[in-house]
Amino acid sequence: DIQDTPNPGYQEFADGIKSILKKYPGNFYVSGHDHTLQYIQLDSSHLIISGSGAKTGNVKAFDRHDRFTRSAQGFVHVAFTSESVWLKFFEVNDNVPEGSIIFEKKLSVPRRINASASAERDFTNKTVKVRAS
Repeated sequence: DIQDTPNPGYQEFADGIKSILKKYPGNFYVSGHDHTLQYIQLDSSHLIISGSGAKTGNVKAFDRHDRFTRSAQGFVHVAFTSESVWLKFFEVNDNVPEGSIIFEKKLSVPRRINASASAERDFTNKTVKVRAS
């Protein structure tokens, strides 16, 4: 299966992502395939996994890059401001269907922003909502 870690196609994809993250520090990579909630800080890159809306999966043991991992149904709210980025991880269950915060983290915004990446669209004071599939 192409989505399995040992698959050469997956390895090529993963290597490409790692190369981009190294080339452009301070990025956020958001994924939803793993059925878990995770926040991983790898050098200056921030990896957010929020794929547990319908079911949960196993979470590997913490390693030195993990900041938060949980096998629970839920979602992540990411808020970007001019001074910071807030991550709020919510767990959702029958008792609290609107979700309760189980982890939150305030991150500083890098002082230098690549003009070519930020000049295309201005999302200041806007909320972007994406429906989970």
